[in-house]
Amino acid sequence: MTSRADEAISIAGEIFGRPVDRVDRLVASSVRAIRLGSGGETLIAARRPSEDRAALEAAVLTGLSEHGAPVPGLIAQRGRWVFQEDLPGERLSVALWNPAHDSEASLRRALDTLAGIHEAGRRAGLDRRVARLGTATDWRRRLAGMPERLAQVSGTALPGYDRTALADRLAPRAFALVKWDARPANAMLSSDGAIRWFDWEHCGCRDPLDDAAWLLGDEYLPDPDGAALLEHAVERIAGNAGGARNYLLAMTVLHMSVRLALILEKRESHGGWRDWETCLKLDKVGSTALAFRRTAGRAGRWAAEDPLLAPLARFFEALADWTPDA
Repeated sequence: MTSRADEAISIAGEIFGRPVDRVDRLVASSVRAIRLGSGGETLIAARRPSEDRAALEAAVLTGLSEHGAPVPGLIAQRGRWVFQEDLPGERLSVALWNPAHDSEASLRRALDTLAGIHEAGRRAGLDRRVARLGTATDWRRRLAGMPERLAQVSGTALPGYDRTALADRLAPRAFALVKWDARPANAMLSSDGAIRWFDWEHCGCRDPLDDAAWLLGDEYLPDPDGAALLEHAVERIAGNAGGARNYLLAMTVLHMSVRLALILEKRESHGGWRDWETCLKLDKVGSTALAFRRTAGRAGRWAAEDPLLAPLARFFEALADWTPDA
């Protein structure tokens, strides 16, 4: 263990009131998050880039917990370390691939819990405390241009589409506390079916449907009933507000573009595709040929649901067939 882990172990010993006798890295080769135990007790220690960021995360966990949101309880914050409750269960990303598991029911519950978190954040005033994200016009334009980046990397022909109108579509309709990386790997599913969200390092304030886009656009999703989940997200998170469905379609398709680009980037750095089980176990980007195909195919189906995105549907379908060295 490194000196960073030693620091967390020392602080945890003070919290427990006795020496730490168990140390588990949550991700191989990383000490950013570790499970520490003493006797029959355990906690999670997460190291953040700065003390200010750790303090903000601690405040968010406290505020959300006080209003009944499904997040880990805060135990302590010391410097850059956030010590929090060790949630029981397994990552939602893993559970979704259990053949005996009702994945769509869990995804609906995950959307419900995100809606509850947004409301708890409002009641706690956290939407006024955290920074607003993705508000600059240039940010929206870059995101709207992600298909162009994919076309360049893959050599796949990109049909013309209205990038300016798509960037305009991404302007937030409302603001709320958002997790911002609401990927299934950042949710814990307990044995009773409850879902709780951890790792609040990147939270901020933006359109609450962005959390649904992160969840439904992730490469770790199986092939769910996209239409049903889309409608559920719009109803539960946006209250069927005007324009919400088109906003979510655009944000999710473009988020899938980001994930596809990241998959190809990781494939390049690893010198080829990785093993699916390894990616799943270690919570790595799902840089496998099957994950790429599945995500590209889903992006194509979702794009076909909206006239502004429809020109991109054929592009994503072609990407799903292009997969190199598969």
